[in-house]
Amino acid sequence: MLRTTYPGWEIHRVVHAAGERWTATIRRPLTAEMVAAGVVRDVSQPDASSLASTLAHQAFLVHNARACTWPRPVGARPA
Repeated sequence: MLRTTYPGWEIHRVVHAAGERWTATIRRPLTAEMVAAGVVRDVSQPDASSLASTLAHQAFLVHNARACTWPRPVGARPA
């Protein structure tokens, strides 16, 4: 479910002696705008639902970073 909901992320469940972790790495290069918005390359959580919440927040940040980089109309000033 996570992989279909967030196809822009490489998602893995990692099992080790101390338990398990769910990790995700963004598939696209990060721009300066994305980093400034708080987007990170890798995230990790102890369970799938926590990772889903983290990825939802990251998707929100990616969307906002992209919205801020749209070309402004000629003569418009930055907000």
